[in-house]
Amino acid sequence: MSGALLQVQGLGIGLTRRGATVPLVEDVSFAVRQGEAYGIVGESGCGKSTTIRAVIRLLAARVRITAGTVAFEGNQLAQASEATLRPIRGAGIGMVFQDPLTALNPVITVGQQVAEGLRTHGKGGRDGGRERTQEVMRLVGLPDPQRIAAAYPHELSGGQRQRTAIAIALACSPRLLLADEPTTALDVTIQAQILRLLSDLRKRLGMALILVTHDLGVVAQTCDRVAVMYAGRIVEEAPIARIFKAPAHPYTVALLDSIPRGSRAAHPLHPIAGMPPDPAQKPPGCPFAPRCPRRSTVCETTFPSWTRHSGGGGFACYHPMEAGHG
Repeated sequence: MSGALLQVQGLGIGLTRRGATVPLVEDVSFAVRQGEAYGIVGESGCGKSTTIRAVIRLLAARVRITAGTVAFEGNQLAQASEATLRPIRGAGIGMVFQDPLTALNPVITVGQQVAEGLRTHGKGGRDGGRERTQEVMRLVGLPDPQRIAAAYPHELSGGQRQRTAIAIALACSPRLLLADEPTTALDVTIQAQILRLLSDLRKRLGMALILVTHDLGVVAQTCDRVAVMYAGRIVEEAPIARIFKAPAHPYTVALLDSIPRGSRAAHPLHPIAGMPPDPAQKPPGCPFAPRCPRRSTVCETTFPSWTRHSGGGGFACYHPMEAGHG
């Protein structure tokens, strides 16, 4: 994509286990423009969090990038040194982790944690970043920033902890924000507040957002485009309106059918039978084939090539839904 802020091409990520490499993510490609909100959805274990962690190389032990490139503002990150990555983490790319209660340090005050990135990137100023710390806390809607800055994470509500995690990620004014399941473990009312906050901040600050979630309803409220991941691969990508009106991949359709809508009598839920495959035991063809009602012999032997949608994006399927043809 011309002029992309972030360009991921052919990304492969593997886990080294018993002397062999188990592929966790395979041939993932996507791009995000300045100011765009891009969603990545799929069931747990499909590689969503691993993919965005690879962007800033915050991968678990024994997990490494095995193929492909990651370019941020023209800087190649996949094989970059720690010295190259250090000024980009936090200042160029911020990240909101899944569970703020475990992501925040329980023995350091909230204010110190928000200010840590400012000090790391030399933006603290003479007051150690106190003024900017309180400014960014106000920005994310935390009341009485001076009081909350002196508090510890366990003294805050779940919504306040999540806002604190967002404040930490925004302290150094990144151009791209990675949000990994930012509404996990929050009640419905607080989830809606956090999603509105992320949307408002993106528009106000002009930053790009990558939102990882298992919930297509969350993506519908927040994102411009969405990638659907299954078993470590992107199986469909499209503008958000197309995903909901004319999905092509049977897995995308299955995710949509599993979203609660209205009364159960009028709109019964259709759970997806089975489970995603173990990364070490993926089938040779399309990994969704064992669960797919449209599968044929070719699906079980060869992974499908990428077919482009007429309005952008595309899908990888031999038997797409008729409305999905572009």
